[in-house]
Amino acid sequence: MIAAAGGAVVVGGLFAVVFLLAVYLLPTIIGKVRGVPNVGSIAVVNIFLGWTFIGWVIALAMAARSSPSDRNVSNVAVPVAVSMVPAEARKAGSSAAVSEIEQLAALHAKGTLSDEEFAAAKARLIRPHPDFPLQSPRQSPPA
Repeated sequence: MIAAAGGAVVVGGLFAVVFLLAVYLLPTIIGKVRGVPNVGSIAVVNIFLGWTFIGWVIALAMAARSSPSDRNVSNVAVPVAVSMVPAEARKAGSSAAVSEIEQLAALHAKGTLSDEEFAAAKARLIRPHPDFPLQSPRQSPPA
């Protein structure tokens, strides 16, 4: 009977060690599951600095940052939305183009679009219409 109780203690202790190890490595596990780039850096911070709790929180923050898969949705959606706008609506001063730019700005402010994605989508919207080319500002004659 004593041997059976000792075996239960060993199994319970082993379970506790595995559970605590999983909690300790939680930032690395989250980063791996979410597909965050550079999971190795999360693991290094987690393993070597996680015991300080501040290091563990930093590793958790690194694991919780946005992943490229979150941005792929916006990369696909923006060109489709821009291509659905008729060419006539892209003329300078068009209310449809203005509303599209406002929608892009809202996505950019939320962090869904990066600076480069926002600039590219905006450039596609405001490119000059072939019938209405942009004119360069007139220069004053030399004095």
